[in-house]
Amino acid sequence: MAVSGTLNITGTLSGHPEGTRQVALEWEITAGLSAVQVGLASGANTITVPTGCTLVLIVPPPTNTETITLKGVTGDTGRQISKTRPTVLAWETGTDFFLLTSGAIAAAEIYFV
Repeated sequence: MAVSGTLNITGTLSGHPEGTRQVALEWEITAGLSAVQVGLASGANTITVPTGCTLVLIVPPPTNTETITLKGVTGDTGRQISKTRPTVLAWETGTDFFLLTSGAIAAAEIYFV
C-alpha cells in the first residue's frame, strides 16, 4: 500500500557562537511504503530496499541496549548507529540493500520512502 504525505524534522539548537539555529527538514512523500517491523538477529541482517526507495528511517526501540552497525556489504567495518534514536538515510538513486549488524536480537521499525 502506498503512503503519501510530508515527513518533517524540526528543532532548535542553542549555544552556537552564531546564536540559536533552527533546523527544518522536509520530504514530500508521494509513493512511500508501510513500516516494516524487523527483528534483528545476532550478526549481519540484510535489509532489502524496495525499488524506487531513496529515504529510509531506522527507528530502534527507546529501551534497546544492543549495538546496531550500518554496513554496505559483508566484511565492511561499518558505522555504529544510535541504539535508541532514529537514523535517517537518504541517497540520490535507489539501492538494493544494506546490512544492519546487531550484537544480539533487537527490534527496530524501518520506514521505506
